[in-house]
Amino acid sequence: LEQNTLGGSDFSLTVRKEYRGRFQLRIPGAHNVSNALAALAVASFLGVEMTGAAETLRDFRGVARRFEVKGHWRGTTVVDDYAHHPSEIKATLAAARQRYDGRRVWVVFQPHTYSRTKALLAEFATAFDDADRVIVTPIYAARERDDLGVQTSDLVEAMSHPQVTHLSALSQVAPWLSRELSPGDVLITMGAGDVWTVGEELLALPEGEESADE
Repeated sequence: LEQNTLGGSDFSLTVRKEYRGRFQLRIPGAHNVSNALAALAVASFLGVEMTGAAETLRDFRGVARRFEVKGHWRGTTVVDDYAHHPSEIKATLAAARQRYDGRRVWVVFQPHTYSRTKALLAEFATAFDDADRVIVTPIYAARERDDLGVQTSDLVEAMSHPQVTHLSALSQVAPWLSRELSPGDVLITMGAGDVWTVGEELLALPEGEESADE
């Protein structure tokens, strides 16, 4: 598994000592290589030629809200990801470190539902260790009521990360970031709610550019 110039990974596939080829992905992360291997297994079962499968994988640019590059603002790359479970968060941050090695990675995390936040509080507390800065917003309730005795402040207090900020309203995040971000930074909005609007608001500010190109 190697990082490539497309922003993703190169890998070779051998099945029962038979070499099947070299493959390229445009999307980063070991979890996406695992997804590609599953797709190749299905393609092989259906009789698809590996050369054609390789071309399809190389051209695949991902799906909405999965490490989706939304654009750039004053030299900061703005990414959105649906990650809302600790294991997904870790995988997304590992992918960010692969693609943006050496750059400062910011995460805006919107916890999704009170029940998930309470049940996985300990796991969430260590899920952001690969980020340089973490901003936590109020919990997105979805279908739930605020009656489980857990708040964003509980998550912030449990987190081991040395650079975590709690903002009390989602509307505060983009203006706050506009004063804190520096050229070369990477901003990832994470969560299954409406946290993606933060990136949209930032890109709507002067010097914002909506583009998926790096």
